[in-house]
Amino acid sequence: MPPPSDSLGDVPIHSILALGLCYALDAADWTILPGMFKSFEEDFGVTLSDIGIMYLMQCMVASFALPIWGLLGDRLSRKHLLEGGCFAWGVLTLMCGLSQNFTQFILFRSSASFFMALVSPITQSIIADSVSSGSRGRLFGHVALLGTVGGFVGQVSSTVVSGRTYHSIRGWRWCFFAVGLLSVLFPMFIHWMMVEPVRSKRPRQSMLLDWKSFNSITFWVLTAQGIFGSIPWRAFGMYSILYLEMIGFSPLETAV
Repeated sequence: MPPPSDSLGDVPIHSILALGLCYALDAADWTILPGMFKSFEEDFGVTLSDIGIMYLMQCMVASFALPIWGLLGDRLSRKHLLEGGCFAWGVLTLMCGLSQNFTQFILFRSSASFFMALVSPITQSIIADSVSSGSRGRLFGHVALLGTVGGFVGQVSSTVVSGRTYHSIRGWRWCFFAVGLLSVLFPMFIHWMMVEPVRSKRPRQSMLLDWKSFNSITFWVLTAQGIFGSIPWRAFGMYSILYLEMIGFSPLETAV
């Protein structure tokens, strides 16, 4: 088996683009939600507590799905997992836009988050097998950049258009239709453009969780950092848009 390459020049640019755009679609799907909260209150008559429950369920489903996708990524074709997962979350995202009540929306959104959770472990595994450790950070940076752009476009767009009506259809529904349609079609791009690298030979885990990692101090330090760092950031990222709109900022002003 040939070793991972030492430079990004040996990794096909279309493979990097496919991974990056998949990251961008995933980020856009996650970030379109905060700009819709005020519209949910108006259209579904829900409270902030209801929205909080929806977000909690979405995060719980995604969290439990992460180790499952990591295990499948070690055993199945990662390219095929990305294709199938992207198509599935695209269909469910389209269903979010068709929801007639908030219960339906929670069901579809939670189901979509299960498949959206595959992007992080699968793409990281592909990157790890594509280049050596000396160039891995650069490739992570390129892919994450596209993800950041996707998240930015998704959040700004949803904030501006969610409360408007186009052709008798609310703008937040159009946001879900747009992201869902792109996600349904994107597996064709992955199929034709992405080259899956040769999988590194390393011992496979026989269980869903690597219990040995729990004995590592580094593991607990990183876990604690993630918990205490993500709580305020998640709260600010999810509710800051709604807060600014409630105190009088227009959707365009809030997006800017």
